[in-house]
Amino acid sequence: MNSNYPEINVASDKGDARGIFAFYRKLLKLRKTLPVLIYGDYREIPQENPDLFVYQRTDQNDSCYVALNFSSRSASFNLPTAVSGLTFLSGNYDDPEDTLLRPWEARLYRT
Repeated sequence: MNSNYPEINVASDKGDARGIFAFYRKLLKLRKTLPVLIYGDYREIPQENPDLFVYQRTDQNDSCYVALNFSSRSASFNLPTAVSGLTFLSGNYDDPEDTLLRPWEARLYRT
């Protein structure tokens, strides 16, 4: 067990509205309310940076984009040029910075 378990644990995180527990609850709620995230067709959007993983889920009624940065450095991501009208739904930062993903940042958009 990690030595910091008295400070970093599920019991203490449950009370934090900005903690991991709350973040995952929000993601699970979005997944339940947006069928495209479960049943939509998957399409990877290739990136020049191998630390980025960007993909789209689409169905007949909806489209969502997910952008993930799996590194300790900020990096820019690209979406297809035809994409417009993105609505930021969720992320582990409250203030997304255009197409710059901060270290370990995850974002979910809906079109």
